[in-house]
This record gives sequence, structure tokens and C-alpha cells, in this order.
Amino acid sequence: MSRPDAPLRMQAARWMAWAAVTRMGRDAINVVGRVVLARLLWPEAFGLFTLAFAVAYGFKLAFQIQMEAAIVQRKNLDDGLMSTAHWSLMALSGVAALALAGLAKPVASLLSQPSTVPLLQLLALFVLIDGVGSVPRAWLLRHMGFRRLTWVGLGAEAAGSVIAIAAVLLGAGALSLAIHAVAMMAIEVTLLWTAIEWRPRRHWRANEFRELFRFGWPLVGRRGIDYLVQQGDRFVIGYVYGAAALGLYAVALRLVRRVIERIDLTFDRVAFPVFTHTRDDPRRTRRGFLDAVRVHAVVIFPLAIGLGLLARELIPVVLGEKWVSAGPLMVLVACRAAIGSLGVLPRSVLLAAGRARTLLGLSMVAAIVYAVGWAVGISWGVSGIVGAGAAAAAVMAMLAVSLARSEVGVTMGAWLRALLPAFVATGLMAGGILVTRHLLHEYSMRSNLGRLAVLILVGGLCYVVPLLPWLNRERRRYRTAAAAGARPHQTTSS
Repeated sequence: MSRPDAPLRMQAARWMAWAAVTRMGRDAINVVGRVVLARLLWPEAFGLFTLAFAVAYGFKLAFQIQMEAAIVQRKNLDDGLMSTAHWSLMALSGVAALALAGLAKPVASLLSQPSTVPLLQLLALFVLIDGVGSVPRAWLLRHMGFRRLTWVGLGAEAAGSVIAIAAVLLGAGALSLAIHAVAMMAIEVTLLWTAIEWRPRRHWRANEFRELFRFGWPLVGRRGIDYLVQQGDRFVIGYVYGAAALGLYAVALRLVRRVIERIDLTFDRVAFPVFTHTRDDPRRTRRGFLDAVRVHAVVIFPLAIGLGLLARELIPVVLGEKWVSAGPLMVLVACRAAIGSLGVLPRSVLLAAGRARTLLGLSMVAAIVYAVGWAVGISWGVSGIVGAGAAAAAVMAMLAVSLARSEVGVTMGAWLRALLPAFVATGLMAGGILVTRHLLHEYSMRSNLGRLAVLILVGGLCYVVPLLPWLNRERRRYRTAAAAGARPHQTTSS
């Protein structure tokens, strides 16, 4: 029997490795930088920046009409269309930046946070510069240039973090966080253009723009609604409870989501082009989907649940005592992140199949579900809003899975079996951490650092040991795929 999907599986594994290096490397650098900044700044500064960046990102989404995804998804792409996309994005980003800078004061008044005005004005540069780098970023994604993206991302993140720390030491305060975003994006875009040979021509055609717009506008609606879903709780918390409460929530969110969402993004970044390549072969798509679900869950669930369970010891050690109040929020954020990650791969499958309108409808339903949840949860304070978000995430993840199952022909039983190794091992890990914490309390171990080290060791062992048989089986499958990939023309009779 032939194994035509083996070479692609091997390529996907390599692409995933490079994408993971990019995300983990950037996140490691970012977390170190944010830890230093958290020890130098107060929660209010992070709350103000969180509000300002959420607004700036909204302007970016509204004006750039998702042309990056159109470039990656198209089967045939010529130089003229790329040039049209580049100049269109340049113009749209310029308009977005001017609009953000001009509307900074009214937006700040609407948020009841006048201190965000200089942050919004500086972040207008972030929006403009991001548009300059959109096409080279999409070009590298389309051509699976994950290795080059890795070095670009690591260099930009490291340089941006150094600049931000220098800014806060010079007294920039909350503005140093916006300086980090702008500096990092400027360096990233510069490196992106040096990483590719393509250059835009003096070419722009209205019919090509309309073609890109037809693909992109449903994604604008979807991403715009997704943006409101993802940022809505921050606006509610910042408006109702103030910048300090939002700062605590933002740091708890960052500690968890900086890890979990970046891993989700890694899988999505690789899954979208891979499923695009296999969309005409249902068998390969189905098998690839289940493999990706299995590996994704094995990575995500222990990290998310582990971060939540260890919040009590982790926050004082990493951020200091002034951030201890973020601990309970971190538990809820971790649960929401783990549940929400179940919908990442189903959305990649739907996007690769060209079902942009389905994703738009899914996002519209999500906006309603989350809004209802926040309205119910607001009576219980910040924790109530975050807990309601976790319940809404569960509803939307199951809906996304149901839609993707029909697209790839996967039964609910097959999907649950793919998740089973991660669920079982994560449950054992959680039990080991809770029992060990109780024992450490009984023996009066007071050092947060010592307790954290012991809990990480026990939790890691409780997670890895039950997975060893599965890991060995996956290793054998990978070797078989590698052998098949090395002999693409060889077949064996069944």
C-alpha cells in the first residue's frame, strides 16, 4: 500500500518544529521582558496599555481586510496580485494610523481613561508599520518559510524588549509598553523584507483588489467579531472596575495566554497551509486532523491546567508580592484557555476548505454567547466575567468541532479518542500537584520557590509517565513516516 501522505506529514512536522521554536523563543524573551517590566511598573500601567493596545489592534483589523490570508490560501498567485495587495495594505494601514491618532482623545474619553491618549497616538505607528510587513510575512507563510520567520521573530522580540526596559528605566512609565510594541514591529518588518527576494512593482489593479476583497471581507467580519469576543472582557473590566483591576487581569491573562495562545497560533499557522494542500484528499485531511488534535491536546492541556494550579506559588516568585491578587484570576484564565483551544484546529480546517462565511457565522454566534455570559457574570466581579468567558468558550469550541467534523468526516468518538491521552495524563498531573501541595503544607514548607520546584517536578512526572506508551507509539509512527518519505516512489502490496 502506498504512503503518499508520508512526505507531507514529515514536512508538517518540520514546519511545526520551526513554528514552535519561533513562538516559544519569542514568548520566552517576551516573558522575561514582561517580568522585568512588571517588577518596575504597577498594575495601572499594564491596565492602561491593555486598553490602548486593544483599541489599536481593532483599528488594524478593521482596515487591513485580511489580505494576508488571501495570499496564503490562493492556489495561483502572480507577481501583479502580490503588488496590488502590498500597495493596498500600505494605503489602508496609513488611513488606519491617521484615524487612530486623530481619534485618540475621543476614544480615551469613551473609555474613561484620558491617560491612554499618548499610548494610542504612539500605537498608531504600530498599525502603520504592521501594514508594511504584511505581504512579506504572508509570502513566507505561503512558501513555508518558517525557519526564516523564526530568526526574524526572535531578533525583533529581543531588540524590542531591550528597548522597552531601557525606556522604563528612563522614566517612560506605561509608555514603555507601547514603545516595545512599535520598536518590535519596526525591527520585524525590516528583517522580513531582508528575508525575501520579492519586491513590489509599480502595479495596482482595481479588479485584483476586488478579488482579494471578496475573499477577505468575510474574514474581516469574522476577525472583527473574534476581536470583540477576545477583547470585550478587557473593555468591560477596564470600564467598570478601573485600570488597576484590568492590570491584574491582563498580567494573569498574559502569563497563561502568552504560552497557550502562542502554541495555538503555531498549530494554526502550520495547519492552515497544510490542510490547504490536502483539501482535495479527504483521507489525508482526516488523518492529519486527528493527528494534529492528538498532539495539540498533549501539549496544551498540561501547560494550561498546570499554570492555573501553580498560580499560588508562581506569581510571587516571578512577579513579586504586589501581583498576588492575580492568582485566582489565573486559575480561571487557564481553564478558559484549555477549553477554547479545542476550537483552533477545527477553524483551520474550515478556513482551508474556503468556508469563510461559515466562520463568520460562527464568530457572530460567539459574540452573542460571550456577551450573554459577561452580562450574567458581571454581578460576581472580575472573577464572574472570566468564569462566564470559560463557559462561553466551551460552547463555542463544541460548535466549531461539530462543523469541522462534517467537513473532514470524523466521528465524535474518533475526536474524543484523539483527546483521551491528554485528558487522562492531565487529570493525573492535577491530582499529583494537589496532593503534593497538601503534604508540603503539612510539613510547613514555607518557601514559594521551593514549593514551586517540587510541584513542577511532581506534576511533570505524573504527566509524562502515563504518556510514555503513547509517546513510544508516536515515535515509531514518525520513523515509519520518515522511511516512507525517503522512498516516495516505493509501494508495498497489502
